[in-house]
Amino acid sequence: REFPVLSKEWLGQVDTLKQLSQAVHAEFVREDDLKGGVELGHCINEEGGISMFDQEYTSIARLLVEEAKVTLCLRMLHHFKSLQYDRASWESTLETAAQTTGQTQAQLETKCRGFEQCVGLLLARACVHIETLQLLDVRLFLTHISMVLDYCDRKQQRENVCCETEQETMVLEYFACLMKHLEAINSSEVVSSCLEQRLLKLVMSHILNHATEYSEELSFSVTSGLSLLVDDEDFSTNWEQFFANSEGEIDSQQIDAFLQIEDLVGNLVAQCPTRRADLRPLTDFLGKLRRKFGQ
Repeated sequence: REFPVLSKEWLGQVDTLKQLSQAVHAEFVREDDLKGGVELGHCINEEGGISMFDQEYTSIARLLVEEAKVTLCLRMLHHFKSLQYDRASWESTLETAAQTTGQTQAQLETKCRGFEQCVGLLLARACVHIETLQLLDVRLFLTHISMVLDYCDRKQQRENVCCETEQETMVLEYFACLMKHLEAINSSEVVSSCLEQRLLKLVMSHILNHATEYSEELSFSVTSGLSLLVDDEDFSTNWEQFFANSEGEIDSQQIDAFLQIEDLVGNLVAQCPTRRADLRPLTDFLGKLRRKFGQ
């Protein structure tokens, strides 16, 4: 059940969510350690993803999906970040919570960081599974990703070091998960929503401002997501719209910004040549842009 942010009931959920996220993370690490997932009875489906409903054991992530708790976690997280980005409302809420709970604002902010990290991790681990995304409110998921990235874009916080357990960076993992399973979750609708919410532009803004702070794993994750997006048929037939300005014309600045990721992609391939195949659609698209616009 969802309670008002920083209410006594909401604060009481944080410890439970922490325990859940720790258990889900432990399962994730265990699965990753068992080569191929054979010991856990994983079934790899035709999209190349892990099917949680064909496993020989019942995972916590599966229980969350079956009980419709993943979308609840998403709504809670989205409402939390929406409130946090409204500074006046956030400060007022903190002050009221401090008075009603007897905790200091510093203590409450620590609880909030724990909430964000725990729920963010729950979502990230659950979304590895195709079934999670098929049953999740994907439009709200995209709205949340866009809201967080838009905040980063408007603030232009180049001086801030990325923390990969906070939403301002973790939403890139969500983006990558969505792109990985485009075909299984109605790619036309997802690509259309990405265009409507300027998601490609926002992802690129984050990369250009913060890529030097990314881990190698995150860099590969987000560039793989971009590679899957540009390789999608719905994107390929309408790609110009993703680089259009308000008059519907190609924005050369957006093209230039996109081309700046070539060095990042090149470094990832140089560090691990086996990544070349995964990033091929992206490198091909970058080459297409250079040829078309004479860059």
